[in-house]
Amino acid sequence: MQIELLLKNVSHAYGDLTALSSLNLKHQGTGIIALIGANGAGKSTLLRSIVGAQKLSEGKILLNQQELHPESIYRKAIGYLSERNPLPNSLTVEEVLKGSALLHQVPFSKYQEYIENSLKACDLVPLRKRYCETLSRGQRQRLGLASAIIHQPQILVLDEVHSGLDPLQTKAMNSILKSIKCSTLIILSTHRLHEVEKLADHVWVLHHGELLKTISVQEWKLEIDHQAKDKKLDSNSVGSSTWTLENAYLSLVSSLN
Repeated sequence: MQIELLLKNVSHAYGDLTALSSLNLKHQGTGIIALIGANGAGKSTLLRSIVGAQKLSEGKILLNQQELHPESIYRKAIGYLSERNPLPNSLTVEEVLKGSALLHQVPFSKYQEYIENSLKACDLVPLRKRYCETLSRGQRQRLGLASAIIHQPQILVLDEVHSGLDPLQTKAMNSILKSIKCSTLIILSTHRLHEVEKLADHVWVLHHGELLKTISVQEWKLEIDHQAKDKKLDSNSVGSSTWTLENAYLSLVSSLN
């Protein structure tokens, strides 16, 4: 399935505060995009705009040439999981997924199939009869993810999905994301750069509402490496064999000052 996400002059302001300023980009294909930037960079505003939950001040966001906005019917092609994942404690895992399937208008003929697929994808089959109030933080996050992918969206938007997870829970979450990235475009906003470095295929860097960089992880590594060789940097530099996404990001931002 071909997936194309297009941002055309995307801008948004809250009164006198500019959150997004003339963003333009085109991304084709599946995989994982890491959306990174400091607090207040505009990440949450961009995510809400992509899922069609917010009307832009200017510009358009299009999925496969169809505009996304609060009234758009094409929002159903998107899945979303926020950092805060409220769940009804009185319902079981399976009941939550049944509700999500209805909410996302999953065809009745595929209703049970999609529920089973989501349970398996997020390793929730043994927990299907468990009440939400008994779930751990990691299990609740996996249930939130299962609800977000139950309708097999083309784009999956995740806001700080690793927040509050311990190392084992984080590993489980990463395994799930890797398993679905071949068929889905995943946009993952996070401050945990050491985690997305293991996952991301591409990086979007937001800074004060502007896109500083849109690049594949491998291309950024090569770019930094070439800069290191040109400047003959020492072995402890950003451009050395110890390259990290965090160092590359910090170097990019510090170069603006």
